[in-house]
Amino acid sequence: MIENLRAVAWNGVNIAFEVLHSTYPDPGFDSPERPPIQVTLIGAGAVGTQVVQAAVQYGDASQRAKMVSAGIPGVQVTVIDYDITPHKTIMSDILSRTDILVDATQRLDASVPVIPNAWIELLPRHAVITDLAVDPYTLDTNPPVVRGIEGIPQGNLDKYIFPADDPDWDQTVPASIPSEHRRTTVSCYSWPGIRPKECMAHYGEQLKPLLEVLISKGYENLSPQDGFYKRALYRASLKGWS
Repeated sequence: MIENLRAVAWNGVNIAFEVLHSTYPDPGFDSPERPPIQVTLIGAGAVGTQVVQAAVQYGDASQRAKMVSAGIPGVQVTVIDYDITPHKTIMSDILSRTDILVDATQRLDASVPVIPNAWIELLPRHAVITDLAVDPYTLDTNPPVVRGIEGIPQGNLDKYIFPADDPDWDQTVPASIPSEHRRTTVSCYSWPGIRPKECMAHYGEQLKPLLEVLISKGYENLSPQDGFYKRALYRASLKGWS
């Protein structure tokens, strides 16, 4: 009820395209002679659905309008899921022609990466990895948690763009995790937060009806048999679980 999955996808994809604009080889990102931009999306859930819509518009509807008016080929999105990712031969072909690789997975086993680090070498040099899953490296648990794309850094609101030669790479990836093969990566633990005003306005609209009910009815009057927002607040309360 309180989420901003659209901003996760659109903000992350928008930054990825901004980076790709500067890394794209000849004839250049803005050239009518270039082929369609190839976006490979891993994961087709709530965030992945938003990624498709964002990607075909370069993460920015005004940018897409400029591209269309200039007659520049658009974006082709390839969506893949777990049934494909274990097959290296298939993945090698997909990765070799990928300009933006997006991780929007929700893995059943977070101890195993979806894309091993060795496979990153298959990506073109200009490719941009876009991390929307933002799983942490938690190696002291059993089983441990690793990133969906092995060996990439985890960014934050202060820094969410990591060129392949960025010295901070080694500061954010544990030494025991393979990270030899690298491509420019964009990653942020809170993608909605890179545009804080819009993010807070969105959360405010979602919180408003909950706060209105809580203020008018009071905590003690919350009930699991009442209206939608009262039921939600009740289920989120301590008394609803005790």
